Amino acid sequence: MLKLIRKNKQWLFAVLMIFLAIAFLVPNLGSNSGGGISTETVARVGEDKISAFQVARADAELAMLKEMFGPQIGDVAGVKVENGTHWLLLEREASQAGFIGNDADGKEWLDALAFELAPQQLASNGVLFEMVLKEANPQMYELLQSNPQLARDQNFLMNIAAQPQMISGATQFLRNVLTEKANQGTAKLMDAPGLKFDIHSFDAALAKLRGVRRMINAFTEAPRVSDRRLLVSAASRFNEAVASMTLLPAERLVDATMEPDAKELQAFFEKYKGDIPGQTNPNNDFGFGYRQPSRVKIEYLTLDRTVIAAAIKPDPVAAYTKWKNSRVTYAKEFADEKARVEEDLRSELTTTILNDAEKVLRAEMQRAVKKLEESGGYRVVPANWNETRPTLDAVAKIIREQIKAIHSVDIQEPLVTLKTGSWLNAEDLSKLPGIGEAAFTLAGRANPFYLVVMQTKEFATTANNWGVQQGITYPLDKTLTDKAGNRYFFTILETKPEAPAETMDEVRDQLVKDFRLFKAYEKLVADAGAYRNRVIAEGMEAFAKSFEKPNPDPVATTPLEPGLIYKPFVSVRSVGIMIDNQRLDGSNDTPALRTAVLDVATKLDPKAAPVYGAEAKGDAIKDRVVSAPNPALRGLMIAQVIAYRPLPTEMYRGLADSESRQVLMTDYQPTEQGKLNENPYLWRVIRGRLNYRPVRESTTPESKETEEEAQPIMPAN
Repeated sequence: MLKLIRKNKQWLFAVLMIFLAIAFLVPNLGSNSGGGISTETVARVGEDKISAFQVARADAELAMLKEMFGPQIGDVAGVKVENGTHWLLLEREASQAGFIGNDADGKEWLDALAFELAPQQLASNGVLFEMVLKEANPQMYELLQSNPQLARDQNFLMNIAAQPQMISGATQFLRNVLTEKANQGTAKLMDAPGLKFDIHSFDAALAKLRGVRRMINAFTEAPRVSDRRLLVSAASRFNEAVASMTLLPAERLVDATMEPDAKELQAFFEKYKGDIPGQTNPNNDFGFGYRQPSRVKIEYLTLDRTVIAAAIKPDPVAAYTKWKNSRVTYAKEFADEKARVEEDLRSELTTTILNDAEKVLRAEMQRAVKKLEESGGYRVVPANWNETRPTLDAVAKIIREQIKAIHSVDIQEPLVTLKTGSWLNAEDLSKLPGIGEAAFTLAGRANPFYLVVMQTKEFATTANNWGVQQGITYPLDKTLTDKAGNRYFFTILETKPEAPAETMDEVRDQLVKDFRLFKAYEKLVADAGAYRNRVIAEGMEAFAKSFEKPNPDPVATTPLEPGLIYKPFVSVRSVGIMIDNQRLDGSNDTPALRTAVLDVATKLDPKAAPVYGAEAKGDAIKDRVVSAPNPALRGLMIAQVIAYRPLPTEMYRGLADSESRQVLMTDYQPTEQGKLNENPYLWRVIRGRLNYRPVRESTTPESKETEEEAQPIMPAN
């Protein structure tokens, strides 16, 4: 691990910035030369005076803590630190209450903090995860690199992240990063003008932060919840019903007779044309939508490594010379090594030609682009630019001529592909042969081609440093390559920003499919009682099997998770439905079904034998079958209650602590009447509670003190 850290030392801080999500870097605190800070009174807390010097030190401490922790310092145990004065008041209260330790307490906290942060950062920071895994478990790292599908399995990755060697490696890495960052903080504080910080001051600031955190946690964890309240809360969340469940998708019932007339189709289009496909909202439970994504028309040039290599015929003299001068590499006789030597020569010359071809293209494009004015990081393109700009076809011819002149190799003219027949969205771009798999690196991150295109000026909602814009060939200062080593350059010819579909004809095929699906859904819900009776008569499993085969001519697709059509055993709680220990989220969850299942289950005897399998039909389940529509899945959810499992006493004992925290957290949520038990350490509360008020005190002996905002913001307690 030490070897890993030394190897990656140059970007330790870059990774720290990523995993702590630092929002900003504070300005340099300046040189320690110059005058001191005034000691005049600038505020009062009760009868105690606060000087400008104290406020300046607090500002500097908070600034350095923000530089180290970013938003983490902005949310200390649920309390946002608003400014240096707020920090000073928090520190004052924590010190008086005995929560702040000595300097060593702050220094030692870095170790504890690294251990605390390691699991969550391994789970959320892909850069850190890969780096630690490569050192801690090289075999697993290689497996994930060679198996993209496995690398996308979040449960598998979470299990890896939880392994002790991963936690240990991440902890050591974070500890070293935090320590070096703390050393920088110490140096900056010592360099702050007139504030009298020393080598121990940053450790003291960390100790204060740790103490403030202790104080706030002590307050929020101080309330005690009654046993009855805990029992009611835990029971409502953990009492569960065991059920079998099936989803009857409306697409199974679609047929051609559901053809809409023109008025119906127009009304359907108008209702959903502004919505994003697949996304539900309060006015759209189904996820129908015809809002069109940002789209482009492009041309692109390919420098194909294989094609260039095929045009190269290695010089026999050069091959012999290379063999003679590299006998360590080519240990056998020339006749035996000739093929390998020639292949190496061909590969080297191919790379050289690729580099030179790239230079030729950039020179031709920049010759035209540099004449254009620059504004805000982009070029100002004239109205006739499409007629005057250099085309990739023209540049391809120049590349062939220049390479032949430089290397005496007659390569094929680089292929230029024109994509102007239809609009291409991000998904379409990612599926283009070759260039669709290309990417370039920016700020240490691989950026795929489709993402680069979508950063064009015409689509950008905020300023960025990509420099992509319509009409300018890109990239001119980076290399866009695929895994085979081919290089690509593209020009965006036309752009069409995200917007609702303009006409039905633009989305007619999908529109008709969705309308048919909607009509099938309406019929499905209307016939819910009949399907319930079928489940009772046939049993859930037999009923579900009758719908296993998809419609032979489906006209719409339903966003189903694999295997969700029928599940013989699921756990249903008030907070969610669990399948194979995984909670269903989003559209797969059906709150109405949960409520219906639990209403039935709570009437059952928990000690009664479960009803499932061949016995689960007829009178045995006539009062146990419920259904609920799921518009997001465009289907009908049907469940048969198997058994009721209230929370066991033994399980309740193990949940008491976590449930207490859950109840307290719920009590602190905003309500229509305002906040319950508002935290006393919030800035707007603490300044009134401590009777804090800013003042201006004259430096002349004969003047009297004057106060601004002398009245406390809130009555003192």
